[in-house]
Amino acid sequence: MPESAEQIGELKKLLRQAVAERDRLCEEVETLRKVGRAEPAEGPPAEDGATPLGGGEQGRAIVEAIVTTVPTAIAYLDRELVFLRSNPAHCKLLGLPAEAIIGRKVSELPTEIEKATEADMQTVLSSGQSIHRSAMPFTRTGEGGAPRPTYWDFTFIPVLREEEVVGLIVVADDVSDRVDGERLQREKIEALRQADRLKDQFLGILSHELRTPINAITGFGSLLTDEIAGPLNKAQHEYLEKMLTGADTLLSLINDLLDMSRIQAGKFELFKDPMRFDAAVRHVVDSLAPLAGKKALEVRDEVPEDLPDVIADRQRVVQILTNLVGNAIKFTPVGGRVVVRARIEADHLRCEVEDTGIGIAPRHMAKLFNPFTQVDMSNTRQAGGTGLGLSICKALVEAHGGEIGVTSHVSGGSIFWFTLPLEGSPRPAGADAGSPGA
Repeated sequence: MPESAEQIGELKKLLRQAVAERDRLCEEVETLRKVGRAEPAEGPPAEDGATPLGGGEQGRAIVEAIVTTVPTAIAYLDRELVFLRSNPAHCKLLGLPAEAIIGRKVSELPTEIEKATEADMQTVLSSGQSIHRSAMPFTRTGEGGAPRPTYWDFTFIPVLREEEVVGLIVVADDVSDRVDGERLQREKIEALRQADRLKDQFLGILSHELRTPINAITGFGSLLTDEIAGPLNKAQHEYLEKMLTGADTLLSLINDLLDMSRIQAGKFELFKDPMRFDAAVRHVVDSLAPLAGKKALEVRDEVPEDLPDVIADRQRVVQILTNLVGNAIKFTPVGGRVVVRARIEADHLRCEVEDTGIGIAPRHMAKLFNPFTQVDMSNTRQAGGTGLGLSICKALVEAHGGEIGVTSHVSGGSIFWFTLPLEGSPRPAGADAGSPGA
């Protein structure tokens, strides 16, 4: 499902950005911690004449300005977990003024945040190792005094002096927007998955329900054509032939819908055995001869009879060939040519279906095997089809462990090709004989 894949990719991108932002904040705080405990610089000034950031009143003023103005909540506590510093963003997080925080222990503050983070603070003091907590939920007072859920990333960093932990820095960043965005993304992805599941169920039910009346039409139509119920005149035979042709076309479209539904649901099975590929090609060419005859097309079977057996589901190979040869006949002008070839390459058989048809523009090649894709609506509408045939062929070929592709030029015809493994050849990695849609 392409849409679902794009949504999942966007969610992964958001998560990577969030992790990168967290790491950046931790680096900034670590720099501030080192600068704040550095001794005033001695010696000559820097080459550009500026005073080093960690030295003198100017350096301390810069650090103070940074800590005061950043939107990230920053607090400094000693070993007794007494607050020695709380910047404005931290005061806002706790919902208390600075004078109600500074000089008081964590356990003395009546806020759920400090109670929830005290255990991590104690761990940092005892271990000397930083701790990061992502998307911790807390209820804050929103506009109008109404409570609202918020989410915060917390990082607890030990402050060392001569290898001894003398306190810690707490850094907290409001990530509520990020968490809400991730939640919305997950909801959208789930909605898309649910829509896709409903679509598959609808196609399955619709296709199944349509098959029953169509089978009745073709069955009784065949009885009438055979004049079981009485003789028919020439006009009646012509009408019946058109009716049965339409029913066969509709049944083929329904079968395509059913196949795609099974493939996408991972419920499609193959029954592979050694088979003669040349016999399958001959069967398909003979069955499509009447369709080619209506357009005065030459359909040539150039597949050698001495080819080794391939390991495949014969019914599905015939389906692949019927689709490719049928498409070639559909999109080749009157008087054109369609040729089917096959040859052995290494451990697989390669089949090519070449035509002298209308060709395919380069810009359409990438999406050619996507479901419900019709690269030229005007020509496709004239020839008919749902845009499922090539995507089904692709799934079937890949399920056999083969590959499929096309080379084409506008007005220069096309060559559709696919490969199948030979009997006794090693099984390609990832090939699944049971479910092409899995």
